[in-house]
Amino acid sequence: AQHAQFIKDQGHKIIWLGKNEEESLLARQFEMILAQGKDNIFVSFDIDSICSAFAPGVSCPGVRGLSAQQAMDICFLAGKCEKVR
Repeated sequence: AQHAQFIKDQGHKIIWLGKNEEESLLARQFEMILAQGKDNIFVSFDIDSICSAFAPGVSCPGVRGLSAQQAMDICFLAGKCEKVR
């Protein structure tokens, strides 16, 4: 709760996985966020966010998380965005 509140206090938005279960919905939301961002966007991707069925060797495995396809879609979109540095 403290981490979520910190993000909100900084003026940022959290997109919770539960509302984005559909594979393409999460990618579309991420693409919209990138489009709305200013130049020089920093993207950090924590593989602990991937479901342990797809990433079993992470430090904090979870039974819920991004699918391998969702993770790849996010990484691909970040990589092709000219604003991402």
